[in-house]
This record gives sequence, structure tokens and C-alpha cells, in this order.
Amino acid sequence: MAQPATRRPTQTHRKYKELPIVVVENHHEVIPFIYKAIGSKYLPLENNTLVHLDSHPDLLIPYDMEAKTVFSKYDLFDSLSIENWILPAAYAGHFHKIVWVKPPWCSQIKEGLHTFQIGEEIWSNGIRVTSTEPYFISDALWAPEQDLSNKREIDLEVLTLGRVIEENGSDNFSEIGKAIKRHVEEDGTYVLDIDLDFFSTRNPFLSLYEKAGLYDKLKKLYEFPKDMKVEMECVCAARKKQLDDLQSLCKHLSTHDNLDNLPPDLGSSPYLSEMKAILKELQSQYPNTIIDWEEVNNAGCTCDEDGLPHHVSSREDITKMIDVSFGGLLAQLPYSPSMITISRSSADNYCPPEDVDFIQESVLKVLTDKYSPCKINLDYLEREDSDTLPPHDVPGPPEHVEDDPNEEEVPQLV
Repeated sequence: MAQPATRRPTQTHRKYKELPIVVVENHHEVIPFIYKAIGSKYLPLENNTLVHLDSHPDLLIPYDMEAKTVFSKYDLFDSLSIENWILPAAYAGHFHKIVWVKPPWCSQIKEGLHTFQIGEEIWSNGIRVTSTEPYFISDALWAPEQDLSNKREIDLEVLTLGRVIEENGSDNFSEIGKAIKRHVEEDGTYVLDIDLDFFSTRNPFLSLYEKAGLYDKLKKLYEFPKDMKVEMECVCAARKKQLDDLQSLCKHLSTHDNLDNLPPDLGSSPYLSEMKAILKELQSQYPNTIIDWEEVNNAGCTCDEDGLPHHVSSREDITKMIDVSFGGLLAQLPYSPSMITISRSSADNYCPPEDVDFIQESVLKVLTDKYSPCKINLDYLEREDSDTLPPHDVPGPPEHVEDDPNEEEVPQLV
């Protein structure tokens, strides 16, 4: 098994008087707060650890985003979404150890330690990784190491927590604690990040145009070719061509509402006949509806080897996972985190909206009992009617901020 990267020497950083807990709605909205902590020296500029509890890895990368975007923080913020906010920050150097703590119903990346390179692909200027996990290949994010410049090594540890809800199941807190401790630096600076859909999650695309059986049709159409006997370059090229064709067909449908007069390359696409069948079924089942083809393509892109997890937990199981599994994990963490970020993920229905407040209140109670004094910022309430990022300035890399003994603590949490 690969060994984690060598720890850096112990460093001293500023400490919050009250541990900040930031609660956002969409998961990528935590990044400005993390950058603010870095810019204000509550976290190191480089090589931080992220302990990430989530039903989804969130480890994709915006395919067409140029690597240099990560060094322009506001352009970066505008480029991110819920599934791809971690690795761009890792490419910028801010994270080099990521611990994905997943519930038992998730299998997008196999358990254990994955060490790989992340860098700028020389010919595309995009960010790519050398990991051959299907999770990355299915989004055409793999590249050979010789094609990458500005490389960094990433340690990704995948752990499972929450077996308490399984029949005769239990969590091995000692082993989980040891695994996390290997990745937390000796100065104890790390971010504890929690998506509330860790405790209960839906696949919101299952109900998309349900009368037409759309999701099952998309699973077949977007199926990821898994023949690993073929050269990896060919596998990724074929996957990229598949995704490009399907996206282009959906864009044509968005504009024309039909598949007539296609350009020659799309007219000969091997996916055209299945897309025509889907179009016919949608028009039959939803005759007076404007079909959202962008959303159809988004749903299809989730249909990789495993697809999105779907496990709506009972209140009893949610309580067990929070009180027993989550509480037991916190007891094993080697140090208090530098900051805690929480995503509700309910507006897009990943965390069941009928349960999200219950989960949030229960999680916050466990956290505040453990880490008091805390200062909670319910950021999602401040932006309920806004799609903009926080109005405050967000100091962050590559700037360096000098310590000011008279400076008020940041971020200013309420």
C-alpha cells in the first residue's frame, strides 16, 4: 500500500478564540471562507488537510477551466460548483491531504489510500490527475504524468463511517482515528468539512421526467466504457468524445427542439438513435412541456460506473449516525479542527429538505458540545434570495497577509 506523503515541519498559526462553524447551502460556497482563513493565517498557505464527510466525493474538476484560474480567486469562485470545489484548491497547493469519510451506501471511490499527481495538462492547460480510479476516468480527467506540468502529489484516504445503521454493524473508531491522524499535521491545522447529506441522501435525478423513465434510459446512453485492457489514453479519448457528442446533441435540442439539420459529425454520432428515442418518449409523455435539455445532460453525466448514491435514512438511523458514528469520530480526532464548514445541500434535494433542519440542529449540538466555545455563521440565511458570493472581501492566495496584533479576528462570524 502507498504511504502518505511526509509531514512538513511543525508550524505555528493563529488560533480563533471561538471555533468558527460556517453553514452554507451549496457546498462550493465554503471555499471563500477557507480562503479567508488562509489569507488571515488561521490556516497555512499550503499543504492543508481536509477531512470531508459527504455522500459524494466532490473531487471532480471543471473540465474546460484553465489551470491558471486557481490563482485568481474570484474567477475561481465563479468557476466552481458542488461537485468540483476541492481539487482546484489542491492544485493551487492549499490542500495536499484529503480524507473522504463516506457513509456505507457510497462506493464511488474504493476505500484505502490513493496517492496521485495533479497538474496542468500541457496541451489543454486544464487540470488533470494521474489516478486511474473510474470516478476520474468517467469525467475524462486522467492524464499521464509526463503530460502534466506544475505537478503536486495528493494523498486521498477513503474511509467508511456509519456502519452502526447496518444489521449487527459497528464502526471501528480506533482504525478510523489512526487513519485520519496519519494525515493531520503535527500543528493540528485542518478543516473539518461536513455535508449534511452524509446522513441521508437522495439522487434528485431519479424523478426527472419520471413518466418517461428517463433516468434508466440515460444510464444506458451515458454508460461508461469500462474495458481497461485498452490503452488509458484511448479510454479517456473515447469517453471525452462520448460526453462531447451527448452534450452537443442536448444543446441542439435546447435550441431547436428537434434533431434535424445536425452538423455532419453529430449526424453520424453513434448516440443519435438513442437520443431520438428519448426525445420521442419525452414528447409523448410531456406534450406541453419545455424540456430542460441542459438538466437532462447533467443527469446523464452522473451515470458513470456507480452513479449517484440514493439512501433516504429514517430519523432513527440519522440519530444513530450523528450520536454514535459522528460523535465517535469526533472523539478520535487528534486535535480540534482549525475551522468547521457545513453544507446543507437541501435546495437541490441531495439532502432531503424535510430532514435537513433536524440533521443540522443535531450536528451543531454535537459540535458545540464537543468544541465550545464556537461561533456559528448561518451564511445560507444571509443569501437565501441571492446567488452571489459573500459581499465581504476574501483575502486569499497567492497574497500573503502579515500578522497585525490589532486586527480583529476574521472571518467575522455572527
